Amino acid sequence: MNKISSAKFLTAYAETIKFLKSEKRIQESNRGGKRDGAGRKKKEKTVMVRCPESIKDEILALIKKYKETGKLEIGE
Repeated sequence: MNKISSAKFLTAYAETIKFLKSEKRIQESNRGGKRDGAGRKKKEKTVMVRCPESIKDEILALIKKYKETGKLEIGE
């Protein structure tokens, strides 16, 4: 294809797509994209905290215990 015929092809293709959409022969896709209400619901706000690697497991255990009991018991 040379430049002239490819330009004509693209123009004809665009016009065909426009016609098919206007005649409702091509439906707009409703897949993907942002949707209201999609995703996991947030229970409470969170923040990012850095801690030394040496106490990471203890911090995670404390968080797990808090989630289970609703209480923070420090100094066991």
